[in-house]
Amino acid sequence: MNNRLPIGIDDFAIAQNYYYVDKTLFIKDLVESHLGKSVLITRPRRFGKSLTLSMLEHFFDISKSGASLFKDKKIAAYKDICSQYASSYPVVRLNMKNINGGSAKEIIDKAIDSISSLYRDYSFLQDDASLFDVEKKYYLDVANKRLENVYEYQSSLLKLTAFLKTHYGKKVLLLIDEYDTPLESAFENGSYQECIGFFKELFSQALKGNQNVFLSIITGVLQISKESLFSGLNNLEVLSVIDDAAAEYFGFTEAEVIEMMNQFNIDKTLDEIRDWYGGYHYGDKEMYNPWSIINLMGNGAIRQYWVNTGTNLLLQKLVSNETVFDSVNGEREVKINTSLSYLDFASDENAVFSYLIQAGYFDLVIICGLKFLPWMKQKTLQKM
Repeated sequence: MNNRLPIGIDDFAIAQNYYYVDKTLFIKDLVESHLGKSVLITRPRRFGKSLTLSMLEHFFDISKSGASLFKDKKIAAYKDICSQYASSYPVVRLNMKNINGGSAKEIIDKAIDSISSLYRDYSFLQDDASLFDVEKKYYLDVANKRLENVYEYQSSLLKLTAFLKTHYGKKVLLLIDEYDTPLESAFENGSYQECIGFFKELFSQALKGNQNVFLSIITGVLQISKESLFSGLNNLEVLSVIDDAAAEYFGFTEAEVIEMMNQFNIDKTLDEIRDWYGGYHYGDKEMYNPWSIINLMGNGAIRQYWVNTGTNLLLQKLVSNETVFDSVNGEREVKINTSLSYLDFASDENAVFSYLIQAGYFDLVIICGLKFLPWMKQKTLQKM
């Protein structure tokens, strides 16, 4: 077994050269339960969302010969699924994790840059005889960023899936990674209202009634309310931190942690590791922070790894009013809302805690109600 650790690796093909915790049965769950839907998966940052989307891309993508990557994985035991779906469908994957900025213009410009770059990955479309000239012109205009109005880009994902369906004669798998990053950045810099319209139309056109796709997977930290972003999207299925479905595929289970401890000869006790990096109750599973566990396996030291992986600007903004946390001394009972608008944070104290549980700063325990326990003995908040 490979003892190299995939710290910071979110490409599934590259991850095969490292120690890999097999999560490929998520593919089986998707094709058996979620086809024809738009699935939104919310988890804290560094919980394996991007690696999971990369796994799906390599498994399904008709332009990749990814079968060899899965021959020794758990999904290989399901030969009917592999024969029907592996390397059999066009895939569109938009990564939004770097779409941020100090103004609405900067954020939208970065979104257009990412979309244009995505279009250039399908350069064969410009010579596709099955596309009309007007479709080829739109393709080239997006690829070269020649559209005059930024709002013309709002139909770009919808049209790209249509072009690929025409080219291959098969419906498309649409993957959107870290969809809420640009909106979080807009909220932080005060341009949320200016940005929300652009992204709402972009996602609505791509996801609402799009007959060119057989499955859409969207990942992010926060479930933004349908009224704010996904209005009219009736086939949206949410797999959040309170849902049982797919709970074991994001983060590490205790059995996986024990196996890694043995593999890497970690001299810490399981109780000590659980105290620092466990206690995430997602659905019916207790999960461990994968980023922290991987780093622990690498150097054997108990440290605050995960808290330093992001800018935490939104967290700082939310906890700047310390009175919100005056009553948090061990536990606090609140009403959880997993479907939020960033605008809720200004008027709804419960919305702040709902965000913190989804972002991974607080643990959720369901015992005669919903209660929040400060994550890692409030080490995170002390770090701010």
